[in-house]
Amino acid sequence: MKGINPDTLKIIAGKLQDGEQFKPSTDEEKACFDVMDQESAGYIVDYVVKMGLKTYQIFSSIYDVFGKNTDIWEESKSDADAARRLVLKMANSLTSKIEIGGPMAALYLLGHPDRYSSHSFLPFYWRPYAMDVLKEWEMAAERFDDRERNEKDDVTISRNNGNFVSRSNVDDYKMRPAALSSVCLYDYVQCSVRKDLSVLKKGRSPYYLYDEAHPLHASHGVVFDISRKDGIVPNFIGPYLPRKDSEDRDYYCCVMLTLFSPWRSGLDLKRSSETWCDAFDAYQFSEHHSTIIHNMYIRYECYDARDDYFSQLKLRVAAQKNNETIADATEEDAECEEDLDPGDQYDGDDLVFDANNPESMGVWSKRKRAQMQDAQLVMQSAGWTAGVFGTEMDVSQEFAPEQLLPPTHWKKIVAGEKNRILDSRKAALNACDEKRSKGSAPTKNDARVIPGAYLLAKFEVKDTDVYEVMASVLSEWTLNEEQERAFRIVANHSVSVTPDPLRMYIAGMGGTGKTRVISALRSWFEARGEKYRFVVLAPTGAAASQLTGSTYHSFLGINTGDRRKSRKRGGRALDLARGRMRGVEYIFIDEVSMISCQDLYLIDARLKDITRVEDEPFGGVNVILAGDFAQLPPAKGNALYSSEVSQIQLPRASPESQENTLGLLVWHHFVTVMVLKQNMRQMNISAEDRALRAALIRMRYKECTNEDIQFLCTRIPSFNDTIDINDPRLRYASIITSWNTHKDSINAMNSARFAQEHGRTLHHFYSVDKQSQPRNGSVKKKKSAKGPPERPIRLTPEVQAALWDSPPVTSDHIPACLALCVGMPVMIRYNDATELSITKGQEATVKGWTSREIPGHPGRQSLEVLFIELVNPKTPVKLPHLP
Repeated sequence: MKGINPDTLKIIAGKLQDGEQFKPSTDEEKACFDVMDQESAGYIVDYVVKMGLKTYQIFSSIYDVFGKNTDIWEESKSDADAARRLVLKMANSLTSKIEIGGPMAALYLLGHPDRYSSHSFLPFYWRPYAMDVLKEWEMAAERFDDRERNEKDDVTISRNNGNFVSRSNVDDYKMRPAALSSVCLYDYVQCSVRKDLSVLKKGRSPYYLYDEAHPLHASHGVVFDISRKDGIVPNFIGPYLPRKDSEDRDYYCCVMLTLFSPWRSGLDLKRSSETWCDAFDAYQFSEHHSTIIHNMYIRYECYDARDDYFSQLKLRVAAQKNNETIADATEEDAECEEDLDPGDQYDGDDLVFDANNPESMGVWSKRKRAQMQDAQLVMQSAGWTAGVFGTEMDVSQEFAPEQLLPPTHWKKIVAGEKNRILDSRKAALNACDEKRSKGSAPTKNDARVIPGAYLLAKFEVKDTDVYEVMASVLSEWTLNEEQERAFRIVANHSVSVTPDPLRMYIAGMGGTGKTRVISALRSWFEARGEKYRFVVLAPTGAAASQLTGSTYHSFLGINTGDRRKSRKRGGRALDLARGRMRGVEYIFIDEVSMISCQDLYLIDARLKDITRVEDEPFGGVNVILAGDFAQLPPAKGNALYSSEVSQIQLPRASPESQENTLGLLVWHHFVTVMVLKQNMRQMNISAEDRALRAALIRMRYKECTNEDIQFLCTRIPSFNDTIDINDPRLRYASIITSWNTHKDSINAMNSARFAQEHGRTLHHFYSVDKQSQPRNGSVKKKKSAKGPPERPIRLTPEVQAALWDSPPVTSDHIPACLALCVGMPVMIRYNDATELSITKGQEATVKGWTSREIPGHPGRQSLEVLFIELVNPKTPVKLPHLP
């Protein structure tokens, strides 16, 4: 037995010589702790109840053997020899998979069992029973993720007397014989055996019939043998049983009541006014069942002790290295590492370090720390942190929601409001369909000229009503000549009969009125009762919010990066995108400079999937792009103007390169171009504003003059003493930084500063960290949706404290400790609902929160729901249950 304390092996050997017997760990009070150390108990019990390979593992192993030995037929003397070698390799592969050692293989060859035990272990899949109880209490939707909610009891379909009958282990217990109503699930699984009535009637054993509602009531019976308790032990298969010291104690209490309290329905286990913890504490377990519940936790104590021994061994090896007396430490450490179960608690004493100690930092950490210090020095030198202004906040109206709801309910409310806005576009489409279904005027035997000159100024609208609507919209928005030309191109195209698909690009620097053209076009379609034909999209949430639109990722269901690799192209997301695109004929995408060649390819491919039109760019949908290529480039990938993208498919090109090429070729279809040159944002302005506008225009072409440089320097506080960043207008304005580390440093400084200046208490909320790791020790990027949930590694208080002290740069710039106070200005980080202005970059003010204490960490609070008020949102937002 590798990895077990040698002293423990001596104790075990001595006890065995004295005739002492090992007992199963769930069926005796001491659970063999009188004869061995805790760390060895867990190892041996795992070995005793170890199950065989799964079917998919066997086939996977055989498949791997075939894949690695494709040339074995050519290398072998005959087909029989090749088959013999393949079978031998399969046997060796399966042997290694089930961890058969030399002694065990010898026992098998001699016909002896690999172990001797006084008990038999009955496989018991416990999870379906617990899930059935939770579903009846309608708790699955709030307490478990989609994977757990969809986990159902397997129902076996069998033929009985020519009829198909469903068999469910859960129903076997719920519809058990009436004489066994007082038997709990654990005893029922342990002592009951289901047999055919034809067999039972021939024997002498007493039996019971299932409840009349059971599908096997007329064909099978149950033999309940209480003596099976002496030799049969249920072996829990599936996810590990919950620990009594876990964070979710309600789940633990629910599982224990499911196992050891009789029930026919989940509603029998507790009253509606009780929690699972209250019901667990109130229920009187038998002495035998209380012992089993206690022994279930012994398993985790064994694992904890084993991991403690592993940590002590590592510390001992480290000490030996320091004394230069180490001998074969690498092999010893590796042996212990093989026995370490990655799903159990890892003490982590050797991982805890002082995050603020420069001596324990590497090159990367030191560089990030230096960047944070640079940001602090720059802000302090500019006087940003100087002075305490003592501004008191108005607390006359404290924030209080109308109803306190759990986080999942608030998410549903936000999602519902988002869907309501998206569905408002469908309302006009449904009304139009209803009007068409009632029938229109009979079609006259008439002919109409199909216009093909909607791009030209001489294009005339023949219909009077259409002309009046267009004139009204132009009068309302007062567009200049360039803007009106862009507007008329799209508007004329929308009233043309079967025109070619429009591929249009509206260019122009910031302030030339591209957004105004979008607004005018939206009014045009709304005035005609065709709001559903026109949607506005953008690559970022902030840009989409300014246009009261959506991101093309969410609206079209486009995944990029790792999410795209892990998700299928079709599925439910495609069905939802088709629903949102119903009736849409024109898509306006702003900020084209941030769209890469690959992004444009993905948009094109997605629209083809939605419309099922593969031979037309964008599936035949009219697409208008707008933006300024002198502004922000794509966050990832090549810009549409990049010369690094090949216009032809190269041999052996990667999939990404092929998509870039296809995206560039799609960009070449945009042959209708309108350039807006007149700056409309800074009209009737001061001399300084005109100088700024002129400098910005020349800056985009790299033609700044000395006068421009001198003027821009006057806007820097260090060159202009009249600029005070502590001015009320600037004190809490958003700051653009070069690095996220600068942002982290400024946020930490400003949190304390804001609370001090306004006399508010700064509240700290801590993260709840868990580490999940696959049981085979490999690191997976994404958990399987159908596989069993990974058992989290419990973090010790020391490791958790070290994580809380770590800077945000170590966790994707998400602080482990979030400092907040009422009235503090904040900025939304993620695009949760761009239609509601809940988007990345949207400024807001903290109004309140709900939190809870972290179990095992007194005084430490974790944030559950944060209530904020958006600052100048593009779209007014009023959520239910909020003032």
